[in-house]
Amino acid sequence: MNKNSSNPTVSILLPVYNGQAYLQEMLESIASQNLTDFELIVVDDGSTDRSWDLLTSWMSGHALSVRRLRKPVNLGVCAALVDASRLARGRYIAQIGQDDVWAPDHLSALCAALDNNPDASAAFAGVTYIDAQSKPMVATVFNHGRIDEDGHETLLAKLTAGNFLCAPASMFRREFFDISYWGASNERLQDYELWLNLLLHGRFVFTKQITCSYRLHNNNLSSGSQMRLQSEYELLMTLMRVLMSSRFEHFYAGLNNDSDRRIKFVRALDHSLTMVTDYCSGIAMLHAAVLERISMWETERLQEVNAMRIRTVRALGLLRKALALRKVSSAHLLRDNSGVPYLVPAHDALSPLVTALIEEGCFQDGAHIDFSSVDLPYLYACSETQVEQLKSYDSFLSATHEHRVVVFDTEKTGDHPCGFGIAADQHLDHGLMDKLFKFMEERHRSFYQARPMIG
Repeated sequence: MNKNSSNPTVSILLPVYNGQAYLQEMLESIASQNLTDFELIVVDDGSTDRSWDLLTSWMSGHALSVRRLRKPVNLGVCAALVDASRLARGRYIAQIGQDDVWAPDHLSALCAALDNNPDASAAFAGVTYIDAQSKPMVATVFNHGRIDEDGHETLLAKLTAGNFLCAPASMFRREFFDISYWGASNERLQDYELWLNLLLHGRFVFTKQITCSYRLHNNNLSSGSQMRLQSEYELLMTLMRVLMSSRFEHFYAGLNNDSDRRIKFVRALDHSLTMVTDYCSGIAMLHAAVLERISMWETERLQEVNAMRIRTVRALGLLRKALALRKVSSAHLLRDNSGVPYLVPAHDALSPLVTALIEEGCFQDGAHIDFSSVDLPYLYACSETQVEQLKSYDSFLSATHEHRVVVFDTEKTGDHPCGFGIAADQHLDHGLMDKLFKFMEERHRSFYQARPMIG
C-alpha cells in the first residue's frame, strides 16, 4: 500500500480510549483485510493506559497508511469521531470500535455493496457477537434485516423510535456526509444521528454477509441503563436536529409525486414518535411540532395529517387546539380518541348529551370499567338533582372535591362547585366543547402529563 496515498477508497475511523485489552486483536483484523486501499485514522482520546504505546509499537511493524492524533484529555467518542472524520480522504468511511473485530472480507463486501448501489448512502454487513474472551455469544442487539424489510422511508420512520443498526458493521459515502451529522457532544447516540441524517440523502443496503464481530461486555457504552438521563436528552436533541432540519424538508419534498408514499411515511413516523413519548416526555411536543411542520408542506392529504395532529395535541392537553383542527378535518378520519379521559355515568337518568359527548370524542365511555383496579383518568357524569345523594359514596365525594364531575341540567353552562355544569337547554356544539375543553385544560391538565419515564 502507498502510505502517502491521498485518495484511498476507504477511510477507517478508530477512536481509542483505554483500549489496551483488545487493541491487538482489533488491529490485526484491520491488517488482514483483502481490500488494501484504505487509510486508518486513529484518535487516542486521552487514554491513561498503554493504548498509545501499543498503537505505536504495532504500527511500526505494519506497512499501513496510518494517521494518528493524540489528545491530551478525554473529550468523548463524539469529539474523537469528529476529529477523525475531518482527516478522512476516502470515498467511503468505515468505523470500528477498539474492541470489535472484522472478517478479512469486511471492507471489500461493503465497498462492493456501495459500488453496486450508487443511490445508497450507506451499507451494512451482518453482525455476530463475541464476549470479553472473544468467544461467540448468542445475542440480538442489532437488526440489519429491517433495512430490506422496511425500505427507505419506512426505515427512516422506524429508526426514530430507536437505533437498531451497528456502527462497526457499516460503511457510508463521504460525499453525503457532514461533520454535523455526529451531533453536538453526542456521547450516546452519535451513530444513531448519523444514520438518520444519511437516510435523508439515500437508502441503506444490507449485504447479508456476516463480517463484523461486535463485542458485548460490561464496558460497552451502549449496555444496560448507564447514563439513562443523558440518553433521553440526546435522543430528544437528535430528533430535533434531524426532523426540524432543512434536510428533512427536502427529503419530504422528494416524495411529492406519490401521495400514498408520503402518507405511509407520515403514519410510520407518527407511530414511531408515539412509541418513544413514554421514554422521553419532551418528544411529545416535538412530535406535535413535526406533524404541524409536515402539514405546511402537504396539500393532497392534509386532512389525514391533521387527524394525526389532533390526536397528538390532544395527548398534550391542548384540547382547544385539537377542537380548532377538527373544524377543518373530515369526521371519518377522527376515530382515534386515545388520551381522552373517561366519562363514568353515576346513575341511569342522564341527559342524551352524555352519549353525544362520547360519540363526539370529548370523552371515552367509562360505563363498564372498574377504575378501582386500573389507573386511568376519569370524570363522573350526573344530573344536578342527584349530586347530594351521590355524595354518600366516598369515590363520588372525592371527585366533587377534585372537580371531576360533569353535572347536567344545571342553570347555566360553565364552572360548577363539583366540576363543570351543562345547562338543561344546552346543545352539543363547538361553543360547548370549547368551554368544556377550557375547563379540562385549566382544572385537569395532569390528565395529559406524560406518563413516568420507563427505566
